[in-house]
Amino acid sequence: MSLTKEIIRRIFLDVGVSPPPNFGKTGLCVEELKTNKYLAIEYDDNEEFKHPIWAGEIILKNEQISSCIKSILLDLSCNGPIFEYVMAWRIDNNPIYLINLIFNSNEGTFKIASGAGFIDASIYLQIKALEGMEIIVSQGLIWQKSSSFEDLYQAVSSIISTI
Repeated sequence: MSLTKEIIRRIFLDVGVSPPPNFGKTGLCVEELKTNKYLAIEYDDNEEFKHPIWAGEIILKNEQISSCIKSILLDLSCNGPIFEYVMAWRIDNNPIYLINLIFNSNEGTFKIASGAGFIDASIYLQIKALEGMEIIVSQGLIWQKSSSFEDLYQAVSSIISTI
């Protein structure tokens, strides 16, 4: 297993995303955070699936910082035994991070917004992102419903065909 895939898998687990039967029981993928928005994708066999979107945010506030982490999650799993997820997140107005993982394979993608598109994130950025998610978990912070996620939705929509 590659280091990138392990980092991605760990970030997904930190936000509560794991394949069924545990999917939807905790973190970002609980029913309360599921939006009424979908991302429709047409596959090679001309079949179209509408993939559900979950959206959440965490407000970080203390004497030293005041920040907001916003995230969206898509379940790209179709009818079958393959479980694939995409998550995009952003802290305040910093670049958007995007990860994709097929849980039962060696495939995983870790991107960061750069200019008008996305580039592969360096191992250093991947580790820093994992560190941030680990801090969120260690603090026991809980995802709240987010109604403002259009920038993340647009980012995922623009790159979905390439991951």
